[in-house]
Amino acid sequence: MTDRVLKVGVVGLGVGARNILQAMRGSSYVELRAGADIDPEVRAHFQGVFPDIKVYHSVEQLAGDPDLEAVWVATPNRFHAEHTSILANARKHVVVQKPMAITLDEAEGMVEVAERNNVQLIAGNAASFATPIAMMAQIVRSGELGRVRAVNVFAYHSWLLGTRMPEDLDVDQGGGVVFRAGPHQINTIRRIAGGKLRSVRGTFG
Repeated sequence: MTDRVLKVGVVGLGVGARNILQAMRGSSYVELRAGADIDPEVRAHFQGVFPDIKVYHSVEQLAGDPDLEAVWVATPNRFHAEHTSILANARKHVVVQKPMAITLDEAEGMVEVAERNNVQLIAGNAASFATPIAMMAQIVRSGELGRVRAVNVFAYHSWLLGTRMPEDLDVDQGGGVVFRAGPHQINTIRRIAGGKLRSVRGTFG
């Protein structure tokens, strides 16, 4: 890392952004400069916590801020592709929360618009950056224990038992276990094993 500080914004200031906002506040590598949300109550709460940060009422308005270099997209899953396109076309680098998109066509379109505008696009699958996962990946890369033949992942969580909005469970809106939890498992496997898959088998319930 260099001593350069990245000027960033966040789109979607609700529950999904809570952890990243606190992480940005404590980081010496990024400077939170702006936030945007369509909900006036959410904007007011954000302004109360971050009184010195600019607040916008739309992603389009935030995208027009010449001060921002990169934007974290924490809006509902069904808007990830649209919002990424708006930001990339405004020459902002983009980190989008998982899932990256809800269709392969959307994901491919996001990559295309980022490449066309020469900006970086990252899917922020935080679980794969945890220290135990990084150590597993390091051991695998070393070859000390031989080649990876298979990776088994067992994930148990009370997510479905908590209070959920209808969109959290609607697959057509990027909800449900596969969209909401699956990216963590998939990206963790990719981080550990690398290479290309031969076959995949999974169950959930």
